[in-house]
Amino acid sequence: MKDSALAQRYARAFFLAVKEEKIHSFKEVKDQLHKVLELIRSNEECSKALEHALLPCQFKQKVLRKALSSEPYEFAEVLMRFLDLLLAKKRLNLLALIFMRFDHFTDEENDQVKAVVKSAALLDEKAKKNLEQMLFQIFKKKVILEVSVHPELIAGLMIQAGDMVLDHSLKSQLNRMKLRFGYDN
Repeated sequence: MKDSALAQRYARAFFLAVKEEKIHSFKEVKDQLHKVLELIRSNEECSKALEHALLPCQFKQKVLRKALSSEPYEFAEVLMRFLDLLLAKKRLNLLALIFMRFDHFTDEENDQVKAVVKSAALLDEKAKKNLEQMLFQIFKKKVILEVSVHPELIAGLMIQAGDMVLDHSLKSQLNRMKLRFGYDN
């Protein structure tokens, strides 16, 4: 099974466990999951131990719990059980993908959609509001914009929201023209 399909299944199961637990909010658990990802990425000793194929699961659990205990707050028990499951099933390498899928499920639960907008230039507040309204008309959900500037687009926008990708950048249009006229360089 492909990693993305596995991540989808694990994220869905984790989402349902958090929903059933009703102790922690989705946002709280999502923030904690993000902290775990950051900690694993930033702690070289921890990440090497977790990636090592020959180390036993129990040792990896101790290493991860020790690293997490250095954090100033407590992690949700449902998250800790989930991390233990991923370690036992040798699927901790999917954690970043699982986080992305979990984020998507929480957006659906909250009746919202995240739109990643790449713009060639900085967008003013009026442009952002217009974009939010346009996307609201398409999705019929609250739109959360994540806007970043990418000068390499030359002009225009690229928008990725849900399963939809709109590429209205000058760079993309120039590339399509190159293909149309047979220019391959």
